Amino acid sequence: MKRLKRHIFTHAQNIVVGGDITSFLYAFKNDYYVAFTKPGKPFFFEKFDTGDSKEAVWTFLYLQMMYRGKILGVDPNQTIRTDQDILKIITEANSLLNYKFAGLTCFNPEMLSGASITEKKNRKHYVVDKIKLSARQHEQKHHFIGDDFVKELHFDNVGRQKFIYVVSEIPEDKINDFDFGQVSLRYKLLPILKQLGIQGSRNGKNKSLSMKLTSIKRFTRPMETHEYQDEEKIKFMEINEDDLWTHQASSLIEKWSESFHWMDSKTTGNFRMLLT
Repeated sequence: MKRLKRHIFTHAQNIVVGGDITSFLYAFKNDYYVAFTKPGKPFFFEKFDTGDSKEAVWTFLYLQMMYRGKILGVDPNQTIRTDQDILKIITEANSLLNYKFAGLTCFNPEMLSGASITEKKNRKHYVVDKIKLSARQHEQKHHFIGDDFVKELHFDNVGRQKFIYVVSEIPEDKINDFDFGQVSLRYKLLPILKQLGIQGSRNGKNKSLSMKLTSIKRFTRPMETHEYQDEEKIKFMEINEDDLWTHQASSLIEKWSESFHWMDSKTTGNFRMLLT
């Protein structure tokens, strides 16, 4: 273990820090390595402008890079930091892995410990509240409201359990406010669900129980980054994933994901060329 802590890997010359779909697209296009503290898998309802599932593309790229040995450390890693031109990763098992790099591109700076902020913003956050719904069966899949707090609803069933994913866009300084919390969310959500014709569970032949909403988990991710100080070999970038994804790449990935030739060099090269 001590020898591993002292060892410096030199094969990963260009590294992307980030676990979201933008990081994966950028890394795969340029044949870079990736490191992240936690995977940023999109939700099942998130789509590119082309209509393609971000979740499906992220999963495909994740598996591709795993097979190619392009993901550094262990999923998930505990911390990631730099020391001059060495990327130091501490895994969940407290192993230290050192990677010497020529260039590092960071899309998720919250994953890079010690990154120097030059301008702090009141960032808007993409907030998803997962709610368990106790109600009768319904046919709703998606409903758009348009408000920043409770912008849209996505419905999902897992077996007999019903869930609502409530999407909001909330400023960083408001995320923990009561007005944007779980109680306020349920009060705002109930009349919307009733307007959609959703009723509480049956209680006898002609009776219904009150609809019940149970908060399961709140997911948040920043929609923009603070301003960070670039260094000679470290660059902080923001790119919209839709600016990387193309309709042509969509057509190719559909055929590629169904084939048994995942490591085919020609298909790999063609796919990289189709990413903008």
